[in-house]
Amino acid sequence: VAFEIAAGAAWAGERALVTMKMSGVNVAADSLASVAYSGCIGGLVIFVADDPGVSAGMPEEDSRYYAKSMVVPMLDLASQQECLDYVKLAFEISEKIGGPIFLRSTTDISHVASDVEIGKKSELEKREAHFKRDIAKYTKAGAAWCMAQHRDALGRLAKASKISDSYITESGIKVNETHFEDGSKQGVIYAGAVEGNFKEALKKYNLKLSWLKIGMVHPLPEERIKEFLEKVDRVLVLEELDPLIEAEVMRIAYPLNKKVEILGKFDKTLSLIGNYSFKK
Repeated sequence: VAFEIAAGAAWAGERALVTMKMSGVNVAADSLASVAYSGCIGGLVIFVADDPGVSAGMPEEDSRYYAKSMVVPMLDLASQQECLDYVKLAFEISEKIGGPIFLRSTTDISHVASDVEIGKKSELEKREAHFKRDIAKYTKAGAAWCMAQHRDALGRLAKASKISDSYITESGIKVNETHFEDGSKQGVIYAGAVEGNFKEALKKYNLKLSWLKIGMVHPLPEERIKEFLEKVDRVLVLEELDPLIEAEVMRIAYPLNKKVEILGKFDKTLSLIGNYSFKK
C-alpha cells in the first residue's frame, strides 16, 4: 500500500520516497513491476535496506535482483555522505528519465553514524499535483502496449547509466570512479558498504592497487569496467551477498583480447554469506 501511494503521487507529478527492507520489496513486487514499466512524472525513489549478516533476523536476500528483473536503475550506498548525496541524485535521475529508481543500503551503512556535508539547500518549485490520463502508458491490457512500455523502460535504464557515470555530487563524490595505480597490474572492483573496509586496508597495509568503485550497480558502467580490465591482469570483486557484479565482470571480460584472472565468490576466495569487516 505504501508503495502504491508513493507511485500515485509520482504519477501526479509530485516527488515521493518509500522505504522498506528487503522483505518489503517482496510484498511490493507486483505493483513495482507494473510501475517500473509505466514510469512516472515526479521523482519516485524506492529506498531498500538489505541485511548481510542478518542483524534483523531475516533472510540474507539480495534486492539487486529486483532492479535487474524489473528494469529499474539502482544506486548502492557506500558511505553516510552518500546517504545524503544519493537521495538528491536519485530524485534527479528519476525525474530526468521519467521512471522509478532504487536506492540500496545495507546493514553496515544503516547502523553507522558520521558527520556529513549538508551543502546548499535545494529550493524546489511548488508543484500542483495533476494526473494525466494515458491508457497506453499506465495500463497492461494488451501485448503491444506492454512491449512498448518495456522498450521505454530499457531506454530509461540506458539514460540513467549515462547520467550517473559522469556525475559528481556537491560534496565531491563520483558515483562511478576509477583509479589506476602506476605499475600495478592488480586491481579491485567494489560496490557498496565494503568501501570503508577496502580503503582502510589500502592505508594500513600500504597496498598499491588499481580500483574501480561502482555506485550505480544497475545498470553497470560496462565501458568503464572494460577499460579497467584492459589495464589489469588480476582483479578481485568485492560485493556483499551474491556475485552479481562478479558475473557481469566475467561476461564483459570474456570477449576481450587478453586474459584477466577474476577472483571473488565463484572461486570461493570470498563467502556468499554474511557482511564484510576489516578482518574478513
